[in-house]
Amino acid sequence: MKYVSFLAPQIEEFIRFRTASMCWSESYNAALHAFDSYIVKHYPGATVLTDEIINGWCDRRATETRNSCRSRIYCVIGLVKYLNENHGTVLAEIEPPRRENRKYVPHAYTKEKLDRFFAECDRPRPQNTAAQNLIIPAIFRLLYSSGMRPGEARMLKQADVCLDSGVVAITVSKGYDQRYVVLHDTALALMIQYDKLISKICPNRTYFFPGKNDDYLSRQWLGGVFRKLWSEVSDLRSVTYDLRHNYAIQNINNWISSGLSYHSKLVYLSKSMGHRDIEGTRYYYSLVPMMAEILEQQSGASFDELIPEVRHEESF
Repeated sequence: MKYVSFLAPQIEEFIRFRTASMCWSESYNAALHAFDSYIVKHYPGATVLTDEIINGWCDRRATETRNSCRSRIYCVIGLVKYLNENHGTVLAEIEPPRRENRKYVPHAYTKEKLDRFFAECDRPRPQNTAAQNLIIPAIFRLLYSSGMRPGEARMLKQADVCLDSGVVAITVSKGYDQRYVVLHDTALALMIQYDKLISKICPNRTYFFPGKNDDYLSRQWLGGVFRKLWSEVSDLRSVTYDLRHNYAIQNINNWISSGLSYHSKLVYLSKSMGHRDIEGTRYYYSLVPMMAEILEQQSGASFDELIPEVRHEESF
């Protein structure tokens, strides 16, 4: 889908810049296309971006929460900043609405439900392609066993996955930093088996989990598949991201049962999950029973002294 307003060349330049800087998300496309359509509809004769156009788009609507407004305008705010810095424009920078704190409690999986979920993953479905019937059990097991963000797994290139060493390079992520994830031996064996089978259907593929036209899988497709499979297991709500949450919580639970070594294991978990700093892992501690008491007992400091409050933002 092409941009059609007078701002199309600058928008496409901005996308190239953000992509090269490794800070682009496909979710921004929808926001920029909506802004592009807004310009065409409300300012059909405009040839220059003005504060009036920006303010008209960025003003919070009566039907919006602060968070939904932030999501809608965030990328446009970045576009304005880019134009001011690189095209000599003097547009007023927009201050987004203050974020509303949200506490999402991920689904607490039981072993029985996980077993049933993966059994559903393994069951071939006639409406799926042969490739999809191979991808589904592999990608959800990878998410479950590695703690990757769903977007990181979807956008993995074949060249990013070394099946000889079991090391996966995460080059497209929520943040700027590349990181490496070492697969568990069981997961590595499954990925080797998957790779052999998918290579017969999609030889010379670009992405480890190929979508249509040798592109990566869409977020909508993966989320839709997860919801459909999960509906066969439980009526309770769960989302794909809960597999990542489960990875963190299970790791922390294992620390407790084996004797907590707080400092080193916290760093390992934080880096493995791609958090920019240790404090970014705080959210998961609040979900583990007795974690605050254990930390205080071992360190003499309170939970909040050890792990300061941070915003929980998991959306990639």
